[in-house]
Amino acid sequence: MFQSRSDHAKYLMPIGLAYISSVLKRSHYEVDFLNLNFCDESVDGAIKETLTKKGYDCILSGGICTYYSAIKDIVDAARAYAPGAKIILGGGLISSRPELMFKSLLPDYLVDKNADGSRKDYDQGVCYDNQGWLKTDAPAACSNFS
Repeated sequence: MFQSRSDHAKYLMPIGLAYISSVLKRSHYEVDFLNLNFCDESVDGAIKETLTKKGYDCILSGGICTYYSAIKDIVDAARAYAPGAKIILGGGLISSRPELMFKSLLPDYLVDKNADGSRKDYDQGVCYDNQGWLKTDAPAACSNFS
């Protein structure tokens, strides 16, 4: 795990997570937003402290390709400290190689949304789980975690 936030000093908070947080809060979901750039302890310690305070149904993370190791560490910590929570990943890292990222990061779901409209097969959003691609509206596909 990380020893300090300086281990991944170039990490920038993915703006998409802020958008998702806002939408969920507006829909009356309880959302906690942990920005790991501002934790005093190790990233592993911050995740442990947050996830052991209360139960979480879902943990979302994401970013661009250069954040692979940070996202991998987040997923590993989430599995250790909240084993029952569903892990959902998105962002440029996922969009670049979704099948490879699913196999290497082992989340419960990957969400890929084509923001620029250039890939017509992704116009509605895609949610990928361990059963295969679900070509549908991604939020609806990922809302049933049973």
